[in-house]
Amino acid sequence: MTGLPPVTVLQVVKPRPIRICTKDFLNFERLEVGLSFTYQKLRLALVQLNEVDNGLYAEDIEGMVTGFAEGLVHFNTVHGIVTVPLDSIRNVYIPKFRKWSEV
Repeated sequence: MTGLPPVTVLQVVKPRPIRICTKDFLNFERLEVGLSFTYQKLRLALVQLNEVDNGLYAEDIEGMVTGFAEGLVHFNTVHGIVTVPLDSIRNVYIPKFRKWSEV
């Protein structure tokens, strides 16, 4: 015995994915403009995929667009790099942030 208290091992439970409400389906041109803007301006993008599970859309992809290649879009998220086919994207939302100096 080293005199240290026993260590308690906690089980890490992955949170259940949040289901997102339906957003407008954007045509290819609007998707391209939104994704290009976020890429050029280094802005955060919230992307809803056109995949439904039991009538609900999966959690949005939240990240920075890091590039485009052969119909694929690459996002840098908190979970790492995520690659998504362009034709599977339903909506792109660009959140508005205020500069800290304006708060």
